[in-house]
Amino acid sequence: MQNPLTSIRWRRLSGEGVARAVESAMEAPGAADLKAEGRAWVRRLPAPVGLSSTGFITLKCRPLTGLFARLRSAAGRTRFDRHWSGAAWLREVGVPTPPPLALGTAHDGAGAVELLALEHWPGTTALAALAEGRGGPRGLRDLGDAMGALAARMTAAGRFNRDHKPSNLLVLDTPTPVVAVLDCVGLRPAAARDVWRGADRMLASMLIEPLGCGLSVPPALRLATLRGYLREVWRGDSPTADDELHGVSRLEWMRQSRAQLWARVERLIREHGDMTPSVNPLG
Repeated sequence: MQNPLTSIRWRRLSGEGVARAVESAMEAPGAADLKAEGRAWVRRLPAPVGLSSTGFITLKCRPLTGLFARLRSAAGRTRFDRHWSGAAWLREVGVPTPPPLALGTAHDGAGAVELLALEHWPGTTALAALAEGRGGPRGLRDLGDAMGALAARMTAAGRFNRDHKPSNLLVLDTPTPVVAVLDCVGLRPAAARDVWRGADRMLASMLIEPLGCGLSVPPALRLATLRGYLREVWRGDSPTADDELHGVSRLEWMRQSRAQLWARVERLIREHGDMTPSVNPLG
């Protein structure tokens, strides 16, 4: 860490003894910097036995600049508070995300900061996997299918993620793609009157970021993402694959829905404007 942290006060903990275990991890050797920008940083720390299922935790730090930020922290309404609540909801509905362990404040020598400790899950971001072309064409299709299914499980439970870009999704180190949500801050209730419940915005975000980073998005990946989403929706709404849904066969429903959903996704991409990110996550 750039400056030693003092005056640590935890206001949310996942269980008894977690505060002591997290602080022990903060003092142990073997930390690795994952990201740093000014006083904000993310580190991976070796975890004491029993704190994390993977043996490591992720510790995030962000400055609380100004009176308003400190008041929001005191009221429990910061970005890290939204992440904690969003992660709890995701885990409740069966969407994988690293569980938060502790949330609190400290002082880094230059002012107040906020801390969030989570389990560290090994893997790579979906954006990096797309950039690497991991697994070749078949691997990318499987990844697109998994990302689409993830979006469907979230919207079926009543929320969408307005920041559902691939750099905020983690591809776990598993034989077949399993995608987890890294950033839970952008979860919002889905509008009941919207037939897609925000899925169009999520699918558009999955494509806008790679395009903005200069990556090609082959039609096969686009189709796999749509197919993964629609297959999951069908499974959730129809008792068996042979049943009719909304008065049409599965094949016809898939065809109609794919055309309608892609038209909305394509419009969102077209209306987005400059897709270049302010900071390229790929470096």
